[in-house]
Amino acid sequence: MPRRGGRDIELVHLACHTSGLPRLPKGLMPRGMFAADPYAGCTEAMLLDGLARTRLRATPGHRFRYSNLGAGLLGLALARHREVGYDELIQAEICRPLGLADTRVHLTGELSARLAPGHSWSGRPRPGWRLGALAGAGGLHSTAPDLLRLARATFGDAPCELAEAVALTHRTGHRLRGTSTAHPGWIGFTRAGLPILFHNGGTGGYRSILAVAPDKRVAVAVLSADARSVDRAGLGLLSGLVPA
Repeated sequence: MPRRGGRDIELVHLACHTSGLPRLPKGLMPRGMFAADPYAGCTEAMLLDGLARTRLRATPGHRFRYSNLGAGLLGLALARHREVGYDELIQAEICRPLGLADTRVHLTGELSARLAPGHSWSGRPRPGWRLGALAGAGGLHSTAPDLLRLARATFGDAPCELAEAVALTHRTGHRLRGTSTAHPGWIGFTRAGLPILFHNGGTGGYRSILAVAPDKRVAVAVLSADARSVDRAGLGLLSGLVPA
């Protein structure tokens, strides 16, 4: 692993995007930038070999810099620690305890048939992305009902060990500008004194956002099968649902 300023990258740095790692793996750009499936070749060997040639942009723990590479490495590290695949890890630790039957990396059978085809900004069909060893950066497929079950876990409605883990993500963070904070898995901010957590993102022809106001037990999940952002729709709906 690369180092800077005499500091090693820790798991919390990967989780809060303060590792100093670049956004994408070494060797992916510019070859994969315009590819239909840009992450398909991201094997463990490619990622780990590239790390030895990667220069950190900042000392670990000092500065927020969103990194798909860091998020993917976090998923890979946790899976290797348990000696299972990332999909199997998520199923065992999160999906089965919370009853998320439609959330997984690899879709087969009925789940594959139910996947909405993705589209570009102009409405043209887009193939889905395969994130390979970077699955921790956005390789999970899900549904709105499953995401709302996940949101309920942020309210404390989860088995004991998961509830403790969720509470830890709320307590752990790196302060950004203003009232914003980078938490493990979330970006947090305060609106009219109310804490809000959200995460957005997109792959290929898809966009999504999950936003929650834990203190009010309100959550919004928006999933779209085209490349246009759903951030304004999701956060606007959350604001309308939160009691004044």
